[in-house]
Amino acid sequence: MNYQSTSKSHLSLPFKQKKLSSAFAALSVIAIIVSGCAQSPESTSVGQNTAIESSMSASDRPAADVARDADRKPQAILAFAKVRPGDVVGEFGAYSGYYTRLLSHVVGESGKVYAYNPSEFLQLRPELGEAIEAITQEPEHRNVTALTMPASELAFPEKLDIAWN
Repeated sequence: MNYQSTSKSHLSLPFKQKKLSSAFAALSVIAIIVSGCAQSPESTSVGQNTAIESSMSASDRPAADVARDADRKPQAILAFAKVRPGDVVGEFGAYSGYYTRLLSHVVGESGKVYAYNPSEFLQLRPELGEAIEAITQEPEHRNVTALTMPASELAFPEKLDIAWN
């Protein structure tokens, strides 16, 4: 990448990356607001905990994902976000699918995961779009739909229970 230093402590990003960074920042704020409003406080349940535990031990999880669990603490994060069976989740920035598989298992057959990667991002990292498409073809993840479109045109096909980032 061609970064231009404007001072010793600041790097100037190329214009495309600034736009992409701004789009992700805006999506992150939206995700936080929507996810905070979507769930009621009493929604943590035994069913949720069982679904999260099952997702963590699912045999289809790649070894590389399992190795990242210690640092990422997905079990605690999924519980904090109150992801439950039957939820419809919009995953902003699905990237290679680390959380996509986990979310898919937690929401189960009665739920849905929309794994969104902005087309602007996939122009830089097309392999990540291919990774999400591969997940949608796995039988245990029939509830995952890959979405790719410009960040400025983002629209989910149905109302979300949780916006995930």
